[in-house]
Amino acid sequence: MSEETQNQNAAASHYPAFDESAAEQSHRHTLTMVVRDRAGTISKVVGLFSARSYNIDSISASNIDHDRELSSITIITYGTDRVVRQIISQLERLVNVFYVTNVTESKDRVLREMALIKMRATGEKRLEALTIANSFHANIVDAAQDAFIIEMMGAPQKVDSFIDLLRPLGVIDVVKSGPAGMVNTSDALLEQISSEED
Repeated sequence: MSEETQNQNAAASHYPAFDESAAEQSHRHTLTMVVRDRAGTISKVVGLFSARSYNIDSISASNIDHDRELSSITIITYGTDRVVRQIISQLERLVNVFYVTNVTESKDRVLREMALIKMRATGEKRLEALTIANSFHANIVDAAQDAFIIEMMGAPQKVDSFIDLLRPLGVIDVVKSGPAGMVNTSDALLEQISSEED
């Protein structure tokens, strides 16, 4: 082996090439935002995604303060870190959007999702479904002679696994809320909004 080849191998072992493709891999991001509860706010947020061909995997919204007319929106999207940073920057420029948080970036994140699963199962399959539900701490919220509804709440991956286990036993309908997320820090973002409005 020539001296030049040895030097090249040594350089490669000590200084591996940066893998740009790995840095640009798309993955799932959970974005939460607090917005002013006004007609058209959600459509503007969704319009920003569609106009730029950003994909929305799920979206959920709910009023969190009736007196101050504030709502929370949670969006699940796929993209590279660079693209998601661009999305957040563009969302924060929209009228009626106070702040946007990428929950996925924090190790202190909490994600929960609720699902209602309707099943048609009798005999051993019904018993097995109830046993699985009990092991996942799910609740039977309604039951009839030939069907029953299970309520499951937990991390999105756990909810998906639960539904997959039940499918062979007679799942006939599923409704999911979409994930809700929050970062467990002492930041008082709602109080900051109040101080900005005063």
